[in-house]
Amino acid sequence: ASLEKKLVRKIDLRSLPILIVLFLLNVLDRNAIANARLGGLEASLGIDDVQYQTAVMVLWAGYISMMVPSNMLLSIFKPRLYLPTVVIVWGIVSGATGFVQNHAGLVALRFLVGVTEAPYFPGCIFFLSCWYTRKELPSRIATFYSGYTLSSAFGGLIAAGIVDGMEGLGGYPSWRWIFIIEGALTIIVAFGGYMLLPNYPSNTSFLSAEE
Repeated sequence: ASLEKKLVRKIDLRSLPILIVLFLLNVLDRNAIANARLGGLEASLGIDDVQYQTAVMVLWAGYISMMVPSNMLLSIFKPRLYLPTVVIVWGIVSGATGFVQNHAGLVALRFLVGVTEAPYFPGCIFFLSCWYTRKELPSRIATFYSGYTLSSAFGGLIAAGIVDGMEGLGGYPSWRWIFIIEGALTIIVAFGGYMLLPNYPSNTSFLSAEE
């Protein structure tokens, strides 16, 4: 029992922190458009409220379309490679949103943000289910979900700091910097996933044979 507790703690420390931080960034990038609106997105692109709402909602069309196929891909590719890679791709797409010039570009990129973000949450749940027993899993999912709460708490503060401090920097309005900075941060943190995330229990290198 003592060995098992140590093992579970070892798995917790190896997988949960990076998954939580990346989930925080998942929600942060998804909600960036709301903060960008406060930074003048609509006026800058010359779009009205209906066009803005279209850009908001189209993300979910992309998100829903990719949720099931993503888990099929996760069963093929190793999670240590697959999950950080999808994070990097959505970080690139989210950051590129800071350079859009019109409504069509905004809608296209927001759809792609949905497509590229979709694999992460169900992928993490599948990944955790491979590492924990039925008794252990619910508390780990609850801990993982704290990333959502943290993002909700700090996302607005981060955006407010960007809006207040970076308006006009480099000739860009502050709303563009929200996408660029949050996208770049996502890409940087995702590289930690390549180093920290294990694969599956049967083919990971951080456990001993006994464990």
